[in-house]
Amino acid sequence: MAIEININKRNQVNTPLGVLSKIADNIYLLDYEDELEITVEKSVGFRDKLIALVKNEKIGIILNAMDIQGTASIGSMQFFSKDIKYNNVCVAQAIITNKLALKLLANFYADFINKKSTVKIFNNFNDGLTWLENKIKSELKS
Repeated sequence: MAIEININKRNQVNTPLGVLSKIADNIYLLDYEDELEITVEKSVGFRDKLIALVKNEKIGIILNAMDIQGTASIGSMQFFSKDIKYNNVCVAQAIITNKLALKLLANFYADFINKKSTVKIFNNFNDGLTWLENKIKSELKS
């Protein structure tokens, strides 16, 4: 079954986790929905839309969780850390948040669950983007 991708004029795609936008070569921005509960089912749906969009391109994702509340199941975190299809394309993730609860959840994901792609947490967009740009450049060289 083919995944339908509807890209709007701003180069954006709606996913089960929020709006995904291409902001530069090999760099995407996911603006999480507020009050989002990330489940395995939503994670699979996001992965499928991402893969249909980027094909086999190596990318980095900025996960924008600024000024929102939300949660992620352990199963969804394990899915993103172990899924071969997702990790073949997503080589780095910059998580941007200013909420303590989300920072704790992101640190748990980055430090204890995720072992496939590089994950780093930031409290502002520009630092996360700069780090991700450098990370992607070095990944594409190797």
